[in-house]
Amino acid sequence: MQLKLILVSVVAVCLLASLSSGQLHLGSQILAAYYADIILVGEVRELGDAYYSGQGYWLQVVKLKKIEVIKGRLNTESVSLRIGFGERANGVVAKDVGEGYELSRSRFGPGNRFIVIFHINSDPASLHTALSTGRATHLPRTT
Repeated sequence: MQLKLILVSVVAVCLLASLSSGQLHLGSQILAAYYADIILVGEVRELGDAYYSGQGYWLQVVKLKKIEVIKGRLNTESVSLRIGFGERANGVVAKDVGEGYELSRSRFGPGNRFIVIFHINSDPASLHTALSTGRATHLPRTT
């Protein structure tokens, strides 16, 4: 039991270090991890080309190899994440003039590792409200 508590502490520190982007406050990041269905450490295998969504933001696919599942279950060895972002988001760079934006290839390039938090069974609106207000008592806790 003591080993598990140490692991949780290390994971929390890693989550806080890797997720702090200035967009969500510290409490929201802790709540996001607490209520997550799956927490995954993944290594970037491929960063696809960015494309415009037509709705005011850009999309780009990042393919990750599963390194470790910290919470929950994942029955596959890899995942593909479609990430939506705006031109001013942290980690976004401009392509050639007039060609739009993409995720930074140095930050999201092959070999880099990320902690990914999945919320599968939560209503997105309720989750967003809970994380932005710090009030998540109405969300079910996953085990």
